[in-house]
Amino acid sequence: MEQRKKPWWAWGCQYEMTGEERRLMRNLNAWMIAWAVLHTVVLVLLKRHSQFLGAAAYAVAAVPVVAGCMAVYTYGRFLRAADELHRRIQYEGIALGFAAGIVFAITYPLLERLGAPELGSMAPLPVMIAMWGVGVWTAARRYS
Repeated sequence: MEQRKKPWWAWGCQYEMTGEERRLMRNLNAWMIAWAVLHTVVLVLLKRHSQFLGAAAYAVAAVPVVAGCMAVYTYGRFLRAADELHRRIQYEGIALGFAAGIVFAITYPLLERLGAPELGSMAPLPVMIAMWGVGVWTAARRYS
């Protein structure tokens, strides 16, 4: 049986996803982008406009939480719909992201004591997200 040549834009196993998997991945990407944009907009709103006080401030702050919850829900749906290979690829990415985030969260405060810039408590999150992507990419390359 002749194997189809993958297009230039296909990497890893993304090309072999079923239509349902691709749809759920597009939904996940849309919710994650919405979450990031809404989080940024809310940060700017709350910082620049002091009229948001009390319940109004909490209501505005809750908007990106809804998008974040939808991203997590959609990711769960994607994992349940994915075949064993795609699930394994995602789990390897999550594992690498989590491990790198923990190492960074434990190690960087030591570096701050030595004079490194103070980053705050949210600093491990970009490391976790980036390493999740690297983990998914390397696992997909390994299994394709």
